Amino acid sequence: MKTKSNLPFLLILFSLFFFLVNLSSINCYAQVAPTLPPNFFTDVPSNHWAYQALLKLYQLGLITGYPDGTYKGNQAMSRYEIALVIYKLLIYLQSQINNTSTNLTNTNLTNDNFEKIIAEILQKSKLTEEELKILKDLINEFKNELISMENQYKSLELRVQALEKNQTALYVSISSLVVSIISIIIALVF
Repeated sequence: MKTKSNLPFLLILFSLFFFLVNLSSINCYAQVAPTLPPNFFTDVPSNHWAYQALLKLYQLGLITGYPDGTYKGNQAMSRYEIALVIYKLLIYLQSQINNTSTNLTNTNLTNDNFEKIIAEILQKSKLTEEELKILKDLINEFKNELISMENQYKSLELRVQALEKNQTALYVSISSLVVSIISIIIALVF
């Protein structure tokens, strides 16, 4: 009786782990030590060589294990299970792209909005007439600089839009590369 090799699973697991670690560290400057989820796999001891990889994949929602709370790491993955991991990976990557796009488009500060914000601040503050006059003079004095900053902002906004387009193309390339690698591994094993 021929037993299935765990090589495809290990290759896929390591590929996904290193890809996700690199992806998640792009905007992170400090990392918090991972805490053990309440339902983490009962058959994976904390000193296992793949523990950190499994923990990260579990926390990202890419792997879930079996209903009995085990991972069964010595058991070969079926093609259905591989398809599920790839599907979850694609959803995760799309959500990361959507979150980045949302964060970039929420910074909508125009000249009109800026003046409204200043007016609200002035109304809510308890400034004397003299302090209010000084503040208005300062605003008028720096108006040209604010206009210059607004132009720089618009220029940066155009650059960000171009980067978003490149990011989408990169996402498609990475996704197809991951699927291709996994397909090759599956073809070699089966």
